[in-house]
Amino acid sequence: MSGRINLPPNHRRSLSATAQLVENALDELESVLGRQGREKLTSRVKVTYSNEDRDRFLRTVAAMRLANEELVRDFGLDQKESTEKQIVQSSTAYLWTILRNIKRDARFWGTPSRQRSRGRQTHQSASKPPRTVL
Repeated sequence: MSGRINLPPNHRRSLSATAQLVENALDELESVLGRQGREKLTSRVKVTYSNEDRDRFLRTVAAMRLANEELVRDFGLDQKESTEKQIVQSSTAYLWTILRNIKRDARFWGTPSRQRSRGRQTHQSASKPPRTVL
């Protein structure tokens, strides 16, 4: 595409959201391909690609990123702007809700043995979200 294409605001919002989803997916692909088998607490990515294949996929991701940038530029799409405070507060509130719901529902699944729960927080201290000063 060349030049700038004018769209109605509702179409621009829709395309902006799509471009953001594409960008996030490309970020995730780059993260997975660059991780090289790194383990986390709840998951592990097993390396299955050769270095040559990984490099080829990373070049493809880079080409997709350029196409997405072209889409944003050609349609004059808006950049979503957030502050660190908004992101941190909304993410921690969301995650705390998930963890509290799991804890609430876990009472129906039984309780961990005393042996496994040693060294963990007490019920009272774990029932309140950590206080943050932002």
